[in-house]
Amino acid sequence: MKVLGLDLSLTATGACLVEDGVAGERWLLKTTSDAPDMERFEYVAKQVMGIAYAQQPEQVIDLVAMEGVFASRNILVYGRLVALSTVVQYALHRSKVPYMVLTPTAWRSAVFGPKSKIDKEKVRTATAMRLKEHLGTILVEMVDLNVL
Repeated sequence: MKVLGLDLSLTATGACLVEDGVAGERWLLKTTSDAPDMERFEYVAKQVMGIAYAQQPEQVIDLVAMEGVFASRNILVYGRLVALSTVVQYALHRSKVPYMVLTPTAWRSAVFGPKSKIDKEKVRTATAMRLKEHLGTILVEMVDLNVL
């Protein structure tokens, strides 16, 4: 089974293709704050659809899984994230690409195990450890969860 995982963001949406439980190709879909929001939403949605179809007439993925938008300290950012999520979901729906929206709890369970009582410090530490594998030396305190 091929699943496209999405972590939607206004500035840098993360996408990863997972096949039979093994992470494969990854993308970082960057947008600029200089562009109007609708152009940014359209760009992300088009890129997601391009990945889903990979230049083939039939979709090459079985499912898109994305974390839903559930909270933000800034109500305006929250509203914009909801709008981005809605545009992407509509593009998937219209193209008949199956998708699901996961709660943060479901995401944590999928990443850290079903009985995990994960907290932000554990996420920070796990992120730092994974980054360290790729970057060499990194301090846990330097990992800013607000940009992940």
